[in-house]
Amino acid sequence: MDARPVARRGGLSSFRLTPLRVLALLAAITAILPLIGVVAAALSGGGADIAARDVTRYALTSAALALMVAVLTGVSGSIAAWLVVMHRFPGRNLFAWALALPLAAPAFAVAYAYADLFDVAGDLRMWMRPALGFDLPFEMRTLYGAAFVLSCAFYPYVYLATRAAS
Repeated sequence: MDARPVARRGGLSSFRLTPLRVLALLAAITAILPLIGVVAAALSGGGADIAARDVTRYALTSAALALMVAVLTGVSGSIAAWLVVMHRFPGRNLFAWALALPLAAPAFAVAYAYADLFDVAGDLRMWMRPALGFDLPFEMRTLYGAAFVLSCAFYPYVYLATRAAS
């Protein structure tokens, strides 16, 4: 039998503090500090400016928005990738790269563009009412409108991942 010690990889004994790791730790601490502050304020027991029922309502609305965006993004990104990969149709090569274009714009810019276009006083709806005689049946400044806008901004991530996996 060999009596030499076995070199172990991983674990805390092999952890070295490099400049990149220091920067990563500082970024993580900076990102988590607001959450720690909110939790500390909530647990302090002092008078809160926001009632517990409001915080609960905000949390439930955020969870509903996240669920709707996840479903809409997953469905639209997967269907777009499936159509581009599995079917041959005119304009397919154009759609293959154009469906990823929302990644070129920041999500807040996409949100403002959609809100401006589809809002009650937006250009599209202002044109539709007199020209076509009807209006769109949804409001952009609602939970469903926010889910639509965020899904339009984030579906390319699913599209590109699904297209690459196919």
